[in-house]
Amino acid sequence: MDNSLGAGEGPQEDRAELWKSYNDKQSTRRTVRPLLSEAAELAGPGDGRVALELGCGAGIESVELARRGWQVMSIDYAPETVERVGAVITELDPQTRPAIHVQKLDLESPETGFPFADLIYSGYTLPYLHPATFPRVWRRLMEAMRPGGYLAVQLFGDRDSYVGQTDWNFHSRADTLELLQGLEIISFTEEDEDGMAAGGPKHWHVFHIIARRPSPDGEAENPGRR
Repeated sequence: MDNSLGAGEGPQEDRAELWKSYNDKQSTRRTVRPLLSEAAELAGPGDGRVALELGCGAGIESVELARRGWQVMSIDYAPETVERVGAVITELDPQTRPAIHVQKLDLESPETGFPFADLIYSGYTLPYLHPATFPRVWRRLMEAMRPGGYLAVQLFGDRDSYVGQTDWNFHSRADTLELLQGLEIISFTEEDEDGMAAGGPKHWHVFHIIARRPSPDGEAENPGRR
């Protein structure tokens, strides 16, 4: 696994520039992350529904969602986000290009809000929010999630090697499950093993989560399982 800024990069670094460098490297990746693929299969064809990606990076997952028929709101804080993802969009067929809407936004800004969405995806982005900011961002994501909508995210556990980075957030298993109160948990995988990061070897403690907000009538509308 190699989904992080790197063990040697502390809060004093220019985080935006670090993400820019990381996203530049990710631009060569062509494989869609498994968590997004699984969530998209569960949610079924987009059929014009809205998907929100936080931390869109090089735009690979946003492109996959657009190809599946979603209207995609792609957000990232890194410099040149709009230009980087825009370059990827130009490679799409003309019918798919308008489905991706890219914005450079600071997720930690009090002014940042999110559109209502039927699918919310964030791959290895939420853990890097400041612990004082994370609750507000999480609350706004829950408010943006439509009934019947899906959530697919990763959160760092409290045994991860990065624990001690005071500008990042970490959660116990119990705390993570508490965050998911009111949602139907579809997939909850706890990774707790040694591996690799951009900065070298580390211990990963990550919760890979797919959850769903129940529909008001209690029926689980799930096009992906029909």
